[in-house]
Amino acid sequence: MIANWNIHKEVYKSEWSFFFLLFALYVGQGISYGPICLFHFVLPVYLFDQFRKGISFKSLLDKKVWPFHLLAVWILISSCWNTIDFNYLYYYSLGYAVFILLWLKKRLLEQHFMALVVFFGMLLGLDLLIGTLEFITPFRYPISRISSINHLFGRDYSIFGTGSECFDMNYVLSSPTGFHWNQNNYALVLLVFLPFLKFIRKNFLRNVLRILVLLLILAAGSRLGFIVASIITLITIIYEYQTIRTGFFPLLFLLVVYTDGLYFLPLGSKKVKEVALVSKSVFDERFPEHCYDHLNSDNSRKELALNGLELVKQHTLAGLGAGGFTNEMIRRNKAEGPDSSSVVNAHNYLMELLVDFGFFGLIPLGWIIFNFLNGLWKTYPEIKIAGILYSFALFAGTIMVSSLVYFIPVYLSFFLLYIYLNGQKKQETFS
Repeated sequence: MIANWNIHKEVYKSEWSFFFLLFALYVGQGISYGPICLFHFVLPVYLFDQFRKGISFKSLLDKKVWPFHLLAVWILISSCWNTIDFNYLYYYSLGYAVFILLWLKKRLLEQHFMALVVFFGMLLGLDLLIGTLEFITPFRYPISRISSINHLFGRDYSIFGTGSECFDMNYVLSSPTGFHWNQNNYALVLLVFLPFLKFIRKNFLRNVLRILVLLLILAAGSRLGFIVASIITLITIIYEYQTIRTGFFPLLFLLVVYTDGLYFLPLGSKKVKEVALVSKSVFDERFPEHCYDHLNSDNSRKELALNGLELVKQHTLAGLGAGGFTNEMIRRNKAEGPDSSSVVNAHNYLMELLVDFGFFGLIPLGWIIFNFLNGLWKTYPEIKIAGILYSFALFAGTIMVSSLVYFIPVYLSFFLLYIYLNGQKKQETFS
């Protein structure tokens, strides 16, 4: 273990600018002022360091990169006959640029994958610490939608003091956001990293972290995220132990939550009641009457899906271009009058891509997914199960958050795994 850590330290030291870039991309807007993020400053430093060492672009001709090139070209082409939304064009371009930068480090990722796992383990640990403090103390990460001082960081966003809130303030203030601005984003980051906790060799530490991840996803108020996290936890415990003995405490935690304190000892938590299969907790508080004029979360997403299907029928092949779905929802809101407050983000990433780029855009996207799954099939058994569960978490994530278009941490996780999987040959063991 010590020898491995010494190797990892040498990798971190020699490739400091690369790991600094990974940190900046992971925290995203968690270290920022307005739209300017840490990675905007780190990127030129990284490029200078890499050009100084020497970069070969030959690997960008690899067939595994072709679908990303094709998708980027189609995004540009689709902008030719649609109104260009420079914000969304920037988001998509940034995602493509991140992939290219990571692909150029393909050999490093293949040879030192465990150094990468350890590095992201440290980042996740820091994120868990912030989320835990937000959950159990008055501390709030300053650049958070729930922070009362986020205006000091160019956000100018406040949920406080309007007098017309349609939510339980205590419910919201107990919701962690970590580095990731809002609760659902944070829950998704925890969810996609949950399968990789299996690489922690100590049973006690692994299960403590699993319980903590489950608790913080629940605290974030992400019902879908908690259900998916529960399924992932059950599968990994069965896969690892073949018995519930060493996985007893995560299972006990899930049992307590889904029965709301074993039913006879209700926990009195709204967040628990939202996911509990049986519950004795009762809440009868009412919001102001105007709150009941709005669609709830589930109905709002159903309406968005129906709008998306309508737009797909109207623009089946070529789509509406980058940002087309959101811009169309904004246009409809304006047409309905100044009092309209319908949700404009898709809350369904696959639908958003289909509306924006049509079925032509699905060709490179399907190619990317095929390469990912093909690489997953050929990899080590230990990584295969983590990759399958990661894919499950990622699919759930496409509807958990308002949009994945601008959520770099999830892009980062997918790109790194894609690159690693497409550089490996099937072997019997992994270490």
